[in-house]
Amino acid sequence: HRLFAGFPPRSKVMQWHFAEVKQAPGAATVLAQSENAGVQAIAVDHHAIGTQFHCEFTAQTMTGWSSLPSYIESLERHRGEGAYGRLMAEALPLMPAMTDATRRIYDNLMVATGLRG
Repeated sequence: HRLFAGFPPRSKVMQWHFAEVKQAPGAATVLAQSENAGVQAIAVDHHAIGTQFHCEFTAQTMTGWSSLPSYIESLERHRGEGAYGRLMAEALPLMPAMTDATRRIYDNLMVATGLRG
């Protein structure tokens, strides 16, 4: 799909959500999935895209999430004690690639909609 043009077949992304789309709407095409979620990204035609993974993910995002009530407790309930530290250690080195992927999604969408050549 041209909204994911230039992407490798597999990419590491941040997935952490309390609500999840389990099935794409009728007109949507599933563009990405993982072993943890059957719908990670969808598109409607070539002009609309939705992601469940967090393409906006930054170190500041993680710090902000950690200040939310019960975030750390919930993370540790799902991923074990010390999960926040492990998540930070794993995610921080991946952030430049995730930022590049987010820019690519945006650029592909701009071209697909005709807003950029």
